[in-house]
Amino acid sequence: MVNTATTSTQSPLASERITWWQAIAAGVIVSVVANLVVYFVGTVAGASFLLIDNGSPQQIGPVDVVISAAAPLAIGTALAVLVARWWQPVLRVAQAVAAVLALLTIAGPAMAETDTATIVSLGLMHVLAGTAAVAVLEVIRRSRHSRTRP
Repeated sequence: MVNTATTSTQSPLASERITWWQAIAAGVIVSVVANLVVYFVGTVAGASFLLIDNGSPQQIGPVDVVISAAAPLAIGTALAVLVARWWQPVLRVAQAVAAVLALLTIAGPAMAETDTATIVSLGLMHVLAGTAAVAVLEVIRRSRHSRTRP
């Protein structure tokens, strides 16, 4: 007897494509949670999250972390998706820009007048946000790429 069942090389979830907004929402949630974990671990480790900016103290709290983790990721990736409707390679360009900006913006906390634990925590938050942006854009890029293939 011959087995006529076909085997598929696709994963079970391959037929269920993730949409761009689902990828962005998931990325924002993961980024916010990861950055809040860093914030609370940093606090336990002695980070003050107090920055001196032109002589005035700036206290960073959990709400600041949520906004800083969510807003740039959501806005930047949504803009990249919008432009990708006309120019698909922008998704790769946006990944590079996100990675570079995440690393360059570490300079702000690194040069701030604050304790080392705060500098390390904030630097790690920047890396996490950049990583989330690159990952979200990669999910979107692959999802779009796989839809165009037969």
